[in-house]
Amino acid sequence: MSTLQQQAHTLHDFIRACAPQSVMVAGGKGLAFTRQPLPPHCADPFAWRVQDNFQNLLLPLAEQLGGRIAASRAVIDYAEINPAWQVGQSGRVVSVDLYIAVGISGAVQHLDGILTCQHIVAINKDPLAPIFRVAQHAVIADAHDFLSVFLALLREHSTSGLTHETKK
Repeated sequence: MSTLQQQAHTLHDFIRACAPQSVMVAGGKGLAFTRQPLPPHCADPFAWRVQDNFQNLLLPLAEQLGGRIAASRAVIDYAEINPAWQVGQSGRVVSVDLYIAVGISGAVQHLDGILTCQHIVAINKDPLAPIFRVAQHAVIADAHDFLSVFLALLREHSTSGLTHETKK
């Protein structure tokens, strides 16, 4: 079993143990610095990768977990992501059972918007990202690589969605 697969199984177990009733999956500018290949003649790699990762990874993850989508200010400002999804000082404060921060460094402005969440999961390839100081579960990995493996695991283990499975 690869390291990514081990991390995916560990996160799966963590989420099952949390038994969240409300879930939010948030993306940050770290989604622009993943290793997935760019299409030919891509004019704006930052915006393309963020939008592609939201569409193909974050939205399916939120759907699998029965959750909603959110974003950091950086992606709202530069990648044409829906401003209503912004969390933090200049966005909204959220209080959910499970907050999954993907590619979010954890600037104090963003942390102000999530500190009332019961469980915080951070997925970031920078082991020194401030988000790890407030996270109950940390995954240090490339967001695109990890979420591809994690989504496959969720699809394999759940036909009705992980959170629905735990709400018995």
